[in-house]
Amino acid sequence: MEEKNNYCGIDVSSETLDLYFKNKEGILQHFQVTNTVTGFRKMIRLAGRETHFVMEATGVYHLHLIFF
Repeated sequence: MEEKNNYCGIDVSSETLDLYFKNKEGILQHFQVTNTVTGFRKMIRLAGRETHFVMEATGVYHLHLIFF
């Protein structure tokens, strides 16, 4: 059985998160969501719960996402 890891790269800014990941069909996707709880929920819905999220530490702008 082949195990695949899904990763989502996140570029963090004060107001938005830019997401870059492969969808279930293997196609690269780019989405932008707000840097809010609503945006965090949308991010998980888009990328999937089994995804590993990787982000930069940008000042304090990433902290709310980390604790979410």
